[in-house]
Amino acid sequence: MKLVPVRADNKRVAMFDERPIDLPGWRLSHRRATPMGDPTFDETNTAAEFATANLDSSPFWVGDIVAYISEHTAWGEKASQITAATGYATETAYNLASVMRRVAQEERDLAPSIAHAKIIAKLPKAEQRKWLKKSVAEGWSTRELDLELKASQKRGVISGTAELEGMFRAWLVDCPWSYGNRPPSKVKADAHYPCMTIEQLCAMGDKVRAHTMKDAVMFFWVTAPMLYENPGPREILDAWGFEAKTGLVWDKVEHNFGHYVSIRHEHLLIATRGNCTPDRPTPMFDSVFTERKSDVHSEKPALVATMIERLYDGPYVELFARAQRPGWTCWGNQINAPVKVSA
Repeated sequence: MKLVPVRADNKRVAMFDERPIDLPGWRLSHRRATPMGDPTFDETNTAAEFATANLDSSPFWVGDIVAYISEHTAWGEKASQITAATGYATETAYNLASVMRRVAQEERDLAPSIAHAKIIAKLPKAEQRKWLKKSVAEGWSTRELDLELKASQKRGVISGTAELEGMFRAWLVDCPWSYGNRPPSKVKADAHYPCMTIEQLCAMGDKVRAHTMKDAVMFFWVTAPMLYENPGPREILDAWGFEAKTGLVWDKVEHNFGHYVSIRHEHLLIATRGNCTPDRPTPMFDSVFTERKSDVHSEKPALVATMIERLYDGPYVELFARAQRPGWTCWGNQINAPVKVSA
């Protein structure tokens, strides 16, 4: 049986025309509800509740189904038939799948709508519940939820950033890129953290150079769209006293639809100051590594820090860090303070 039935005139056949749903007193077919005989009040009320419940659940169902097929590549190109059968644009269907992977059943039950679930999907589980409960209690629309959440994040993330202290040989940097409201995806980075322009990042040159040893290395994350900005990453590295030498590519597995292609990679440039080839050059790492991206916006794989530690001796520093890392000095406004944690 074809997943998407097609008539002789090449138009899709509506599934519920071929297989209508029969309820007591009502028949539900494609975009039509037909009374069967003389339905009672209770029968009509049940039919209305059934129809409403399906409308509410439909995008959640689609998201779960597309999430499943995206992780089962054995079907190859046939998987696209299932996505087409949903009636959603491919990008929309995969966005729904991403939301469903991040929002569990308990949080789905709290969400007033799929749109509310999308807004909180980027948050940790406890935060998801907190904001969904607030939405229900306050009767917030999706716009109100979005505004309240952004306001809370921008109030909270600035606090606690302290001055960087110490001298460092190995740097790991994940800049909070500002895309100037030119999103590489539907989700703008400034919804998650305060962003910085190229000029603002270059202006950090004095700070970075003041804490960098004469011979040092920097592993510098760059998203695909930012790689081609002018001025861009090269100018930042120049301002910070580093010279780009080579790089790695992270295959994220999950797709992120761009303007031209579906982007599933990110660049990790390797730049040096002075003479800083690896202390332990063998065995060599592959320049392309594959690890499925997490559900946390812009979160990078932990294995990169492990790779740096295998290649280089410290001291190590992570710039624009989100959490403390054992053996590293971590600086950023999404952690409380740049404390070096004992290994």
